[in-house]
Amino acid sequence: MSPVIFELWKDAFSLLLTGAAIKTMDDSLDAPSAPSACLTEQPGALAYALLFLAGGAGLNAALAISLFFAAYAIGMAYDLTEKMPSGLYGYQESLLVAGVGAALFGWAEMLGSLLVIACIQLLDDLRDQTEDRLSGQKNLARRYGQVEIALLGTILLLAAARLALVKAVLTILASLVITALVDHYGRRGEERRLDYDL
Repeated sequence: MSPVIFELWKDAFSLLLTGAAIKTMDDSLDAPSAPSACLTEQPGALAYALLFLAGGAGLNAALAISLFFAAYAIGMAYDLTEKMPSGLYGYQESLLVAGVGAALFGWAEMLGSLLVIACIQLLDDLRDQTEDRLSGQKNLARRYGQVEIALLGTILLLAAARLALVKAVLTILASLVITALVDHYGRRGEERRLDYDL
């Protein structure tokens, strides 16, 4: 296997593990209102998130940690004026985490991560409009319109690809794989609960 192909596979696995960490953490924070939560129903879900993140960082630290920082920073954008456990407001934590990421990995790495994570978040909002309405979660597509959010997501994806094409493509693909796995195991979990209730 050539060094280039080996690095691509390494980055792909790093992204899958990091994506699993982000999804597990996100569902843990949203539980019990997250309809897609499956891992978070099990004890020690956050330990899995840390394990996934450690594995992703072991394969490519800059890629994994910048994406995790970006996911945290973008997540805070939904609670800009809410006071966090740290005593800071959401926007302050968001800026702080993004700044630390830029200091550690460079502004281009961090900006690319922020752009692609923001794109994925917008795609999730487009996909989860019904579930978010039923669970009371904030949803930008419902607030600003599907066409507007789809257009913004496309712009962000193009900007991310302009900065780092391979990173943007692999991150989107990893996100699709994780979403498919979560949907699959979420349906299986629901079927098991229905069988148990019967």
